[in-house]
Amino acid sequence: MWRQPNAEFIKQFPDFLHLLSDFTAVTQPPFFTPPKLRPLNLDVAALAGGGWAPAQFYGKMADDCEVYCRYRGGNLSVHIAAHPGEEAYAGDALLEAVIGPYLHGGLSLGQLCRYAGITINGYAPPLPTAVEILKEGLLDLSGETTFLDLGVICTHPSAIEFYDDIVNNLSEVMGCDDVNGNWHDFKLCDRGEFAIGWRMCLARRSGPMYTMQHWPLEIANIEGVGSFPVFGLIQHAAFQANNPPRWYTYLCRPQKPAILLREKGGLDVDDLWLRLSFPANDESSRQLAEEIYNIFVRRFPPATLLAYNIDTGERVPDQDPIAPCPFDSRVAAWVAGGEDRWFWGTQSCGIPLGYR
Repeated sequence: MWRQPNAEFIKQFPDFLHLLSDFTAVTQPPFFTPPKLRPLNLDVAALAGGGWAPAQFYGKMADDCEVYCRYRGGNLSVHIAAHPGEEAYAGDALLEAVIGPYLHGGLSLGQLCRYAGITINGYAPPLPTAVEILKEGLLDLSGETTFLDLGVICTHPSAIEFYDDIVNNLSEVMGCDDVNGNWHDFKLCDRGEFAIGWRMCLARRSGPMYTMQHWPLEIANIEGVGSFPVFGLIQHAAFQANNPPRWYTYLCRPQKPAILLREKGGLDVDDLWLRLSFPANDESSRQLAEEIYNIFVRRFPPATLLAYNIDTGERVPDQDPIAPCPFDSRVAAWVAGGEDRWFWGTQSCGIPLGYR
């Protein structure tokens, strides 16, 4: 739970009180269901591409005008050049839409054509196979699947406790370890401290074995237990044995160049990422996702970071983040323990900024 900062620190930085959680500020989980796009009914002469963050597709119309399609961070755009020889991106935007989770960046040619309503000389490329989906990290963005993505920078103990909160308090969820790194074969793992696979799978124990109309169901083969639908995954360095932390909380001192603000000696942390996915019309799965979301909010209550000039200690309110973010109480307690400790550091307009 949240730890109260020490009284002396609050006197020096009274705005730190704004970090205290306001549970009423976040009441609904940020579910995302891709919209059904109005088809462009666009037939192109050539189109090819792919990749990840961004996925990019290049082609041409029958009149030789260039076509460019791009998908990154959930955003899909389709551009066509106004005239032959001109760049497509500088031309008309036929489509700009958010069709995926905000951290997603993989899309196949078949998906692009199906979702946007594009054909290639009258031909519609097929959707990806199950092997391609797994290899390329593709998601069903047709509108038949709902997603819940959550993330927080947290310590290793907090990541393990969050995982344990889920698998030991929700009877419908089985926690599994991706021990072989193939995201297909798993072993049961009811305590995060025993994990070795970095990515932890959450499988439905008693959920419906639903089928998707155009997308293969993701199945976890759990050793000694059976095959169950995958409900979500959790990633954090804490789940991989002997894996050093990726990040360090900032130790910032006056007159220190901003590029060197993050250094060893701070608190070991890493990015924890949770993604849940389930059929958009499955109410029981949505209710289970809400339970997991509530566990996340209790473990990482929302807080507001405030910006300060590191050199002078003065507040810089116009650089404050717009919205609260989830926060690890261990990180908050560490930041509260010294004037040179910050959650994040950067530089803006020549001002070294620290956030707490």
